[in-house]
Amino acid sequence: MEVITIFGNSDRGPIIGEDTFDLLVSVEKAFDIQFTEDDAIPRTVGKLCEFVISRLPGDRSSKCMSSVTFYALRRAIIQVTADIRS
Repeated sequence: MEVITIFGNSDRGPIIGEDTFDLLVSVEKAFDIQFTEDDAIPRTVGKLCEFVISRLPGDRSSKCMSSVTFYALRRAIIQVTADIRS
């Protein structure tokens, strides 16, 4: 199975859609993390949550990071979809 990375596997640039790209940019800003060229595109919200949690610094035992990540992702998705509808 081929792994598709954020920036694509060709010289033509990103192979993800504009909506997905906007969502990933919103996630980067919301969590102050960076996706790299080698990162595989998360195919589900659960995989995106796992990716974000893996990139967060600090102690993760004081809060339910799944909940924190879920609600932050939900806000980012709402923001992106609201921009699309406008």
